[in-house]
Amino acid sequence: MKIRVRKKSYGVTMFAMPDIAFLLLIFLILTVSVDEQGDINLPDFKFLQETDFPEIMSLNVTAAGEYGISGEIVDRRMLETSLDRLPETTVIHLIADKKSRYSQVDAVLQLLQEKQLLDVVLIMEEEKKAENE
Repeated sequence: MKIRVRKKSYGVTMFAMPDIAFLLLIFLILTVSVDEQGDINLPDFKFLQETDFPEIMSLNVTAAGEYGISGEIVDRRMLETSLDRLPETTVIHLIADKKSRYSQVDAVLQLLQEKQLLDVVLIMEEEKKAENE
């Protein structure tokens, strides 16, 4: 006796194709950037607000990678020593130059976290303009 095997025709249904095309169109519209410049223009803040914090220390990070405490340039070891002497209630004003590397700012933030100095105000310092302008 001969066994017959029926062959089924498998077809692709096209009912979901418009839905997929519409979802791809929405995805592309939302993810494609229209801006050709590539630069991010940050606003220049010229407003400084007085704070009523009892203990404030200003900590600068320059574009050259140097650290400054209240205007005086210090090295990393001196910075750690100075931070060890501060009480935990001190508010740190972390002032970073606009051209400074983020990795150095992040290293200072990690150091502050290790020293349990968690009240930090981040300030971006505007670029120094040339004197002949």
